[in-house]
Amino acid sequence: MTATALVAIVLAASIGDDSTTFFSEGGDVLLGADTRAAANTPADAELVPLLVVVLQRGKGSLTLTRESFELFFPDGTRLPAAGTEEFWREHRRARADRRLGSRFLEAVFGRWPSPPWRWASLDFFPQRNGPTPRDGLDLRLSEGAFGYLYFRIPGGLRTRRGASAQLLVRPRGSPAAMVLDLRLPGPEAR
Repeated sequence: MTATALVAIVLAASIGDDSTTFFSEGGDVLLGADTRAAANTPADAELVPLLVVVLQRGKGSLTLTRESFELFFPDGTRLPAAGTEEFWREHRRARADRRLGSRFLEAVFGRWPSPPWRWASLDFFPQRNGPTPRDGLDLRLSEGAFGYLYFRIPGGLRTRRGASAQLLVRPRGSPAAMVLDLRLPGPEAR
């Protein structure tokens, strides 16, 4: 077992339910995701939520945009994050998603408190009458971002229940992607 895998297991155990919590702590950036809201999503829903955290621990900066995120499946399928308009038009569970993610975020903020860490919402998918959707977010040393991303899964979540996937994060201007291995909730969910 690699040191990174061990750290991810320890972090997931300290955060809570390791069947819905995933971390990749490598180098300058920590990635985390929680799939609890996806587990509560109806099987026929095509927009699937993932709560993500990105923490910049290196001296450089990185710029995150909605286009920085992709969900990748072993069969080669790559799904970009959905657009704000389709989120507003089709997703009716944003409040429930936020409620389901609160325990994960409380644990993350407890592990990396502010100060010394500074946290900002991604706000790529705000409520319709909420803040203006962000185009991007710059993270510098000791800064983190959190928020939901929504991915359109053709045929609905039922077609990918229990599937292994990777969250690929490619900051603007970076040729390399950061990778977070995760598993979508299984058929026993909802």
